[in-house]
Amino acid sequence: MNKAVIYISRTENETVNNMIMEVLERYCEKQDYEIVAYLGETSQTGMCMPMKYAFIGMAEVEDIDVVVTLSNAMVATSDQEIIETIELLARFGIEVETATEDMNEYYEVLSCREH
Repeated sequence: MNKAVIYISRTENETVNNMIMEVLERYCEKQDYEIVAYLGETSQTGMCMPMKYAFIGMAEVEDIDVVVTLSNAMVATSDQEIIETIELLARFGIEVETATEDMNEYYEVLSCREH
């Protein structure tokens, strides 16, 4: 069973904010992930560097496999920042997944870069 960290950041939509946790927990259950932590930020600009390093540290200690969030907008605000984030976390064996499943195009870009 893969170990997951649920990551959330606030949105401008209060209804979404109230439902995020339930949606992400159901996503993890569907994927058969064990949730080992819940982390979040109030920023709407994506994951800050200290948060990325927290995930890396957890990967070293907790052996996490995946960070689950709602959408790519919670990862970063630009395509380049999203790619840089998933590339950084991938170096430590961490995949980033979203409940809206909108990360495939970014992993395809990374795959093309590696070949």
